[in-house]
Amino acid sequence: MPAKSATSETSIDGKATPLGLKNFHANVLRLATRWGLIPLLVCFSLPTSMHCVSKSVALTGSPIDLVYDIYIGYEPANDLMGISFFAGDVYVQYALDGADHVISVHGKAGWILWDPTRPLAVSLLDRTVYPTPSKSQGLLYSASEEDFHQASRGSPTHVGILADLIAKDSGYLPARLLRHPENEPSTSRLRSRVGTVITTKAGTSRRKPPTKKKSIGGILSSGGVAKSSTPTTETAADADLEALNARESPLVPNNTCESDGTHGDVVMDELKPTEWDTGMVDIDDNRADEEEGNPSVQPGQLPWGAHRIITRMPWTCNKDAEVTRFMSMAPEASSITRPFPMLVELSAEMEYVDCKIRKALAQGSAVLVHGWKPHQAMKFCTEDVETYRLPIHQTVTWQDAHLRASLFSKNPSERDYTTQLCTGTLAHFVAEADNEDSCLNCPDLPVLIPEVPEFVRMIVDDQLALTAIANKSFEPYGSPSRPHLFAPQFMHFDTWRSCAWDTFTHAGFLTYPHHDSSGLATYMYIRAGTQVWGCIHLDEVNESDRVDIFEKWDKYYEHPMATETYHQNVKVGTVVLKEGSVLIQPPGMNHMVYAPVPTIMCGGHFLSYDTMHLTEVALSFDLGLDRNGQIREKASDPVLPGLQRKVYLMAISLPELVLSRPLFYQRSIIAMAAIVFLHPRCFVVQDKNQILPPPMDAIESEINAERDTAHKIMTNVVCDRWGILNPREELRKDIWRDPGPLVDLTFIAEK
Repeated sequence: MPAKSATSETSIDGKATPLGLKNFHANVLRLATRWGLIPLLVCFSLPTSMHCVSKSVALTGSPIDLVYDIYIGYEPANDLMGISFFAGDVYVQYALDGADHVISVHGKAGWILWDPTRPLAVSLLDRTVYPTPSKSQGLLYSASEEDFHQASRGSPTHVGILADLIAKDSGYLPARLLRHPENEPSTSRLRSRVGTVITTKAGTSRRKPPTKKKSIGGILSSGGVAKSSTPTTETAADADLEALNARESPLVPNNTCESDGTHGDVVMDELKPTEWDTGMVDIDDNRADEEEGNPSVQPGQLPWGAHRIITRMPWTCNKDAEVTRFMSMAPEASSITRPFPMLVELSAEMEYVDCKIRKALAQGSAVLVHGWKPHQAMKFCTEDVETYRLPIHQTVTWQDAHLRASLFSKNPSERDYTTQLCTGTLAHFVAEADNEDSCLNCPDLPVLIPEVPEFVRMIVDDQLALTAIANKSFEPYGSPSRPHLFAPQFMHFDTWRSCAWDTFTHAGFLTYPHHDSSGLATYMYIRAGTQVWGCIHLDEVNESDRVDIFEKWDKYYEHPMATETYHQNVKVGTVVLKEGSVLIQPPGMNHMVYAPVPTIMCGGHFLSYDTMHLTEVALSFDLGLDRNGQIREKASDPVLPGLQRKVYLMAISLPELVLSRPLFYQRSIIAMAAIVFLHPRCFVVQDKNQILPPPMDAIESEINAERDTAHKIMTNVVCDRWGILNPREELRKDIWRDPGPLVDLTFIAEK
């Protein structure tokens, strides 16, 4: 079994000391840790740019806990002078530019560069152990090579991610996230007894002066760390932490949470925040108390055990609190692997990361890519938003959680959710985040100049397809000298609108279960704040029987947003999405979202050649193709007007794209043919969202010409080459999420 590792309660860090004292301090620290004399050593310190914490390992068959040290600094390991390191010690070298971090393990002959993918035998107090990657601690020791392979399954292997996890587990806030340690020595040595705080405060800009701290119910309202009432020993690091807290955003206020004695719901009047300071904090193992529970969890707060974080509880209505509490008890999405992985985690620095993303999406798995951040960092305040999104006084539409809550007193079939919509300016919406009575959500604001991660740009096939044929038109022009126009002349704005958008959300807003419309895949990242995503899979279902699948989803969405059935026959896995990661969702994935802090999320919808089989399933469900076109609108919004034309253009561009990418998933191409062969009127949703304008309109003429061209190409591939005359029936023969084998389509370019 892997070793159980625990961080000592106190780490020694502080001001710079003469070089000759470093070795003395390190040795005293090691001996004091083993003898339980840590409280006597608060006067000792390490260099300004060095952080040290002692850890203990309980290995099977060892009569005593084995102790080793973790050092974190900026200099190369071989340049560290004046300190005696012992076998088994770990050194994390942080690169100041945030890249190329190095993790080294000390062996008998010196520092050894650690490769997390291979077992490395080192001696720890004459016991052979193996440093092992861990998704919770970054690194732990295993007792054998077999334990190494077992414990490392599902853990990240990218050194940069593991370095951050080690630093986080050691209570260290890397100076690269703040300033160079030489310029800001105090903040380079921070540690927290509770953990790393992830918070933003509405109305607070990085250019505004710091606010004065005040204490509310034992929690620093203008700081980032919850403190218990138990007295603790103050150190220089604690003073540095409070100095940072004065500059950073606050934690959740000390609200009151009571039971109404009926359904176990929360009394919302007691949950109204006493101050609009919100936040999210990691839970520290050392603060757990066997009798009283974790003292860092205050009334009105919600612990998320799978992620070891605490957020505020929604306060707008009982239903919101009930659903969010259900989410908080779910495991991590990455831990759900059957019948297929719910979430695959990757690093942006991996080689061929776009290919790995495509493969994961093709099997129906969501993907979380670590290691990418937007260029413009900002906070949720008018001053920052107006530098990012202009004009800030534009008119926008938002959802009001209080108006939505008023509907829950009615019968589900009598609720009109359009009454929750309000209109105003974006500036007013952002300012309202400081109003303790407001809980709003402003979704899908179109962005025509988006910031798109490079690995996302390589998988948005609908946009790549349009680029490939941007200088072609397929409508006859009527002139002998120029039979066709040089490019499409008319394009529905929704074709662009769905590609990139921003969503602004107040703290405490819950988005209920749904899936994104039109069978589109979705990518999203956080520009400010944090969100918790709940990915939803059916629990008991026959994956080969589309009738059973649709009946189970119909039962789940018996009422819009599954407000009464959100917990029935589903597996839910959660993902904490914060700055530095990008979440990519496959088509049709049902999900719900909770914003514990004011958040700005950026993202976009797209189609992929690798996921057209999933798009076809989602469209068949939403369009009611299994029940004579009876539209379903309880699980998603109506179909987007530009959707079918995007599919036409993807089919038309295949002869261009196969020259650089010859292999495609067969069932996904069959699904694309099934969509192309659908009559355009299938995409008319109760006269609300017509893809086709009135007859003889110019845009209809262009679309018809593109449809005819796409129909010929798909007929050539699916019907003539593969002998499949009814693509929709063919797709029902296998598991709905199976993309099929890879096939070579270069023969299309030969025509």
